[in-house]
Amino acid sequence: NPEAFEVEHIPWSHLERRVTRTDAPKDIWPCRAGDVLLIHPKTIHASLPRTAQDRGRRIALTTRWLGDDVRWAPNSLSIRIPSLEASGMMRFGEPPPAELFPVIWPRSAGTARSGA
Repeated sequence: NPEAFEVEHIPWSHLERRVTRTDAPKDIWPCRAGDVLLIHPKTIHASLPRTAQDRGRRIALTTRWLGDDVRWAPNSLSIRIPSLEASGMMRFGEPPPAELFPVIWPRSAGTARSGA
């Protein structure tokens, strides 16, 4: 008979091993003022810290692009936003409202055609 024991699971903890590996593959993109870098949301990424010699500001802009088949279904890994949940705007199993996620390209517009 195996002894009973508890297993602790920390969501995304497996990624910590990938980040701290010294032999992990790394891609580096030198960026200058005015450059834009687009990455997948699940990309492990970092940047050097700003120093006193750095001039100007570093600005980050995060966008979310959703298909019209998306439904609100938060789970234990979801970032909780109490004010959004309290507003009742996001309802489980329902699509996100256009007031929060504006429609950029309606399905009725069709698909882009090359050479048009």
